[in-house]
Amino acid sequence: MKAAIDAGAMVSITARLNSLVKAAISSISDAEVAEIPLTAFESKKKSEQLLGRVVVRRILDLNKTVAARQGTLFDLFRFHAFFTNSRMNIVDADKIHRQPAVSRLIPT
Repeated sequence: MKAAIDAGAMVSITARLNSLVKAAISSISDAEVAEIPLTAFESKKKSEQLLGRVVVRRILDLNKTVAARQGTLFDLFRFHAFFTNSRMNIVDADKIHRQPAVSRLIPT
């Protein structure tokens, strides 16, 4: 990742569900996408750290085993988080991230 960034690339990498990602998830109210700033590899020396943000997408998790006309007491959601150093808005960053994994030039 560092070599790609040093060469001027923007990156987008799926993130683990750690405390920082959970914090981003908890900040989502009625939004479907939220973000928090993040320094990746913060335990490493300064030259190996990467500045960016974690973007979290909330997805309604439909219970397909519920009878067709039976509602649920509350909605359940699943979450997908990724780290990016892109400066594009979070909705566009999310759309780009969900595209098939290929190398491509992305506008900054």
